Amino acid sequence: MAVEHCLFHPQDGGQPADRGWVDGHEITPVRDHGSGLVLAVAHGGTALPVFSVGRPVEVRIDLSVRLAHAALHTAGHLSEAAGRAQGWVPAAGNHFPGQARIEFTAPTPDARLDTPEGREEATAALGTWLKALPAADLLHAVEANLLFCRLPQAVIDRLLAEGFTFYHDRWEPGVCRFVTS
Repeated sequence: MAVEHCLFHPQDGGQPADRGWVDGHEITPVRDHGSGLVLAVAHGGTALPVFSVGRPVEVRIDLSVRLAHAALHTAGHLSEAAGRAQGWVPAAGNHFPGQARIEFTAPTPDARLDTPEGREEATAALGTWLKALPAADLLHAVEANLLFCRLPQAVIDRLLAEGFTFYHDRWEPGVCRFVTS
């Protein structure tokens, strides 16, 4: 089944699916690649009742799970930006709890990666880059897969220079919208 104004996030973009319910029935959101719709499929092999088209239903997600997934996804994007600042290219990523990671390739040789000490130095450089970002002002809680925050212009410029694309300044100066999918 599909719901209008869907708030369910399917497994996609390197992160797991939301945990959700439709009228109290646990569902798993999946993307129908033919239509692009996010469908609510019965969880665990059970069957959903038949819902008539247009019938109002109550939908909800496990917000703590959604926020954890969104935080890991956002951390992945920030780690990606830090790696790009080192001259590396993202090769793969995963935002699943307990195994979140971003993998990079170095298009030009990076001698730091040849020794354990050098890898520690490269890791420290990533941390230094991330710590140099001024704190973002989160405007409200993450909603589904949207994050609105106010960033200093220097941070916006830096992220744009690192190749990020996002909506900004449409609402007021410095306000950015990130879609985490």
